[in-house]
Amino acid sequence: MFGVLLLSGIMRHLRRETYWEISGAGQNQIRDAIGRNRFQLIFSYLHFSDNHLDPKDKFTKLRPLIKQMNKNFPLYAFLQENYCFDKTMCECFDSDQFLNGKPVKISYKTWCGTTTHAYQVWFEPIQDESTMMADKDLDLALVGNLVINFADVL
Repeated sequence: MFGVLLLSGIMRHLRRETYWEISGAGQNQIRDAIGRNRFQLIFSYLHFSDNHLDPKDKFTKLRPLIKQMNKNFPLYAFLQENYCFDKTMCECFDSDQFLNGKPVKISYKTWCGTTTHAYQVWFEPIQDESTMMADKDLDLALVGNLVINFADVL
């Protein structure tokens, strides 16, 4: 299911059903991996959050997934004495929008905590500072609170 979603991000079609109708290398892989009706059934029930959304959080629909990922990342990391904490840029291309014949580049900034071998242990997408400062210690400022959150995970 997730492999089909990842592959559909690379090979774009106007409708999801055409992945099973058109013959080609990528489409044959999709057709062999999962049936169209089964894919649509699973996709119709796939949700990462309910409709009780926080209007202040730009990533509210992805928040349960982010929390689960942040919970699972440390399970596979080796404990170390030193860790890295910094901003990073996640870049992707929107193949539905074009500028001068090229896909539009979209970037998201995240705060990341990693091991010294670049294994990601924790991340938090960057949004408005006022939103991220809710229910936090005002003496530490934004970065201080984020470092404390990262330390709590460790």
